[in-house]
Amino acid sequence: MQTDLSAVTLLIGYKRIDLIERRLQELKLNMKIPVFVSIDGGLTESENVEFRDLLGERHWQEDFDSFSYRILKNNFGLSNHITSTITECLENYDYVIVIEDDVLISKNFIASIMSGFEIQRRCPDIYAVGGFSVYKNWMGFGLQNRWRKSKYFSAWGWGTSRIVWEKYQLHLPHNHSRLLQDSDAWNRLGKNKQFIWLGRFGKVSTIKPRTWDFQMQFLMFIDGGQMLLPTARISDNEGFNNKWSTHTTGDRPRWMLKMGTTLKVPKPVISRASLLYEFGDSLTIGSDNWVFTKVRTLVFRLTHFPSKSK
Repeated sequence: MQTDLSAVTLLIGYKRIDLIERRLQELKLNMKIPVFVSIDGGLTESENVEFRDLLGERHWQEDFDSFSYRILKNNFGLSNHITSTITECLENYDYVIVIEDDVLISKNFIASIMSGFEIQRRCPDIYAVGGFSVYKNWMGFGLQNRWRKSKYFSAWGWGTSRIVWEKYQLHLPHNHSRLLQDSDAWNRLGKNKQFIWLGRFGKVSTIKPRTWDFQMQFLMFIDGGQMLLPTARISDNEGFNNKWSTHTTGDRPRWMLKMGTTLKVPKPVISRASLLYEFGDSLTIGSDNWVFTKVRTLVFRLTHFPSKSK
């Protein structure tokens, strides 16, 4: 795939050297673009040596257009680490592809995201391009993968442009609920969905927000931006039930079948069935479907706090 886009792959990690090595091996099979690895600080001396031994191996320079890395001295925490490093990358490139260490990718992932960037360049309402979908390889039907638009942001393998990122705010303004009232995209949400998202935005409007992705969703709601996602999954998350994960410390959801066979790069067209796929996003990526949320809460309580037998 030939492109004149200036883009870099940012691989973000902390502690889990085995996952970083897996991601680099996957990237070797992908379209070649510059790769930058950033490891958060706070490592033990032995961990620091292990990372330097891995990332300092000469062959990485041959495997990619260019390869560089850094290991931070201080621990920034995921939110500050990932957002500040994206900003740094976009000082030198027009686009950045972001892969966290627990996000596995298919061999056509980079080429797919670059293809999505070409669409984003033509469509100013697209704020990000991602690789995750609730649907796994068309559930075995073998149909052609396509792009689709969604109002939900997905952080499991994604990318964006410098132009969009300049609007991003890690620290939401205190009057965020008032600002949302002027948004057409926000006002098209049902009252129940607004209630769920206001609760989330309230939790991250702090000096030390624990998440950074809700803030991206806030930006998309405010501006009416959309995310370009594939109809079938080309990236996945393997970080469930891991003590170093930020949000996936529990078991992998049963609905999330593994990615499966590698798919071709999605056709450079947008599916007419985007709204149907977005309903699945509401149940999974957005998790703001009211009935689903109630049922999930009930199942959690029954599973973790069973009534005592008499």
